[in-house]
Amino acid sequence: MYLSGDYTKTLASSRLAASLLAPHGETEELAKAYLLTGKALVNLGQYKEAETAFLDAESLFRRNDNFSGELNAANQLARVYFIRAEYKNALKYLLEAVKLADRSATRAVWLTCGVILPRLHSLRQLQEGSGSS
Repeated sequence: MYLSGDYTKTLASSRLAASLLAPHGETEELAKAYLLTGKALVNLGQYKEAETAFLDAESLFRRNDNFSGELNAANQLARVYFIRAEYKNALKYLLEAVKLADRSATRAVWLTCGVILPRLHSLRQLQEGSGSS
């Protein structure tokens, strides 16, 4: 459903999956359900709820020693914060994702760096030019 672009159905299904998985403890499968929930929410423009889903996913992936999942969740958090123009938080999670990327040798985080870091530099220049910090 997610790949077909039906984010409303994806959201309903991932929330159902999370509710069915939650009684079984803090599992990787529950983290994956939260991650998918967050992705659907982003595509539906519900960024605050997506943030919560990604934070939950990241925490569960960390507890389950799943570096790839933790990396994905951190990268998604950076994306949400960037969309919301919360650049300090975007950078925080991007740097966390970069640390994890070094362990898992993934390129997705480096692509995000190529988008966020130049914007942060431009923001800094604007702040310096206007005299605000």
